[in-house]
Amino acid sequence: MAEGRNLAVRMVSPDGVIWEGPSPFVVLPALDGEIGIAPGHAPLIVRLGAGEARIHAGSGVLSFILSGGFLEVLGDRVHVIVDRAETPGTVDVEAAREALRALDAPRIRDVDRHEEDLQARRLAQARLKAAAPKKAPGGY
Repeated sequence: MAEGRNLAVRMVSPDGVIWEGPSPFVVLPALDGEIGIAPGHAPLIVRLGAGEARIHAGSGVLSFILSGGFLEVLGDRVHVIVDRAETPGTVDVEAAREALRALDAPRIRDVDRHEEDLQARRLAQARLKAAAPKKAPGGY
């Protein structure tokens, strides 16, 4: 990572700008796992999946729960276009638990819905993880 450099990050949804600002590092949920972006990253276009986005900003980390979208990296500019983004404080924990229970319930599975079920599971898990109380650094 280039010391002292920042990315110019812009996250938008159909409703408008969700977050915009400088960041030395971002982590986003790609379809097949997380991807980390730092200054100097190669140009990239990636389809995003459901999961938690973490944007390092100031002295902390901002967290958003994404339901899918696209990422474009060009130079030190990062554009994140999402279907929807939630903050941890807006998560309906019981609805997320119910979504996981429904996905775990025995049922006849439609093979054509496998990817949709997988993304729904990742979204529910990300919501629960983001809404969980955070432990202090070094705390167990």
